[in-house]
Amino acid sequence: MAGLVFMEGFETFGANGDTGAGLQTIIKQKWNQVTLNTAAKLSANAYEGEGLCLDGVSGSSSYYLTYSLDNTSKEFTVGFAVYSGTLTSGYWWAAGGDQQSCGIYVYNTGVVRIYCGAAVDTPVGTIVANTWYYVEVQYKIDEPNGYWRLFIDGVLIDSRIQDTWNAAATAEIGYNTWYMSKTGMRIDDIYIYDNTGDLQEPYGPVKIRALLPDGDDTTDWTSTGANHYDQVNDVPVETANYVESDIANDVDLFTFANATDPDNWPIFGVQLNVYAAVTDVGVFTLEGVADSNGTQGTANETLVDNVGGQYTFVFEDDPETSNAWTMDKLNTAKFGVGVE
Repeated sequence: MAGLVFMEGFETFGANGDTGAGLQTIIKQKWNQVTLNTAAKLSANAYEGEGLCLDGVSGSSSYYLTYSLDNTSKEFTVGFAVYSGTLTSGYWWAAGGDQQSCGIYVYNTGVVRIYCGAAVDTPVGTIVANTWYYVEVQYKIDEPNGYWRLFIDGVLIDSRIQDTWNAAATAEIGYNTWYMSKTGMRIDDIYIYDNTGDLQEPYGPVKIRALLPDGDDTTDWTSTGANHYDQVNDVPVETANYVESDIANDVDLFTFANATDPDNWPIFGVQLNVYAAVTDVGVFTLEGVADSNGTQGTANETLVDNVGGQYTFVFEDDPETSNAWTMDKLNTAKFGVGVE
């Protein structure tokens, strides 16, 4: 089944300018692998809201984020906004396996192309420094007749067949500092689409916006404060404030600040981000809940023992209509957590 599996807008990790080990610790709670220099920081120079600035230091190293994908799913689309302060020949990459054998290669002239192994394609597409672009890569792995398709701002600029590629299923987004300039590169607004059916055409440029709880609707859980919503709307996460329950079918639902869209873009999905931990030894099933006019959709995550982490629950469609979200329906919906 095809579907949107993950989104990242970098707006819930902290404030503009936050940097260092603390920022990396928070990001690592959500991503499978994080390799950043301590100079990496949240930046207001973003595609939307806040972005992640990947400033680094000299030396042979790479800075990137990795999200592990379902290896039984053979086709993926990975989209991300990217900005380069300086163009130096090297890789942006968003795929599985060795970035030096399969990746997006950027020349210091601004030419961009797909690079796989030693084969050299005719370079296509042109970018300039100090400009935001929305990059989408479609790729098929672990099967004969694999392929790559590269889009920039919704336009197909390069494609190729790679029928021998047999890499692990991951999405790696960042840069390879053996080749690419480390100064002023930023990434933002990432999505990952997992496709095992018909090919999903890229969304084109995507903007991801964070909304925070601003009121209580249903309060079955126990709260550390008088109101439940303001125990769970900290940016970044504050673990001293929380709601808790171990009673089956308990639900806490919250209203959220209204979304606005002056450009009237379609809504491709809603992702609920939850930091959670089991306070006792054992296994616990946490539900992410979306409530649209009384009709609820749920998604589950299994938590083990008392290790805290960030969990994501994606709701592509409005549970009431089973169609794409509209702005009006999104702004009247409630989201929260439940106990299975």
